[in-house]
Amino acid sequence: MTSRPDVLVVDDDPSQCLEIAEYLNRRGFNVLEANDATSALHIMETRMPRVVISDISMPEINGISLTRKATAKGSPTKIILMSGNSDMVREANVQHSGAFAVIHKPVPLRMLASFVERVVSTPG
Repeated sequence: MTSRPDVLVVDDDPSQCLEIAEYLNRRGFNVLEANDATSALHIMETRMPRVVISDISMPEINGISLTRKATAKGSPTKIILMSGNSDMVREANVQHSGAFAVIHKPVPLRMLASFVERVVSTPG
């Protein structure tokens, strides 16, 4: 059996984080979780996940800043930003956050898993 890439789920809402993580885990991904951007950055440095799925709106460091910090460090990780707030989604797109994608939530978990599958199958 082929080892699946690490996927990091970042959300300051623990139940949202757990729901996404459990679903992706059942789909065969090795899922890591963080409830804040500082923890996520540490995990990204030590585990180098292939994909990060992060909420945009988080205290202290938001998802846009997380993406910029990871990009500045040269991380090859593909970051998918999510928000239930249309203005936040628009802001992430307008600011050219460096995210691989910015999506509006709630996103159906099946669709999110399919999107992650496409991201991990994209070279480089």
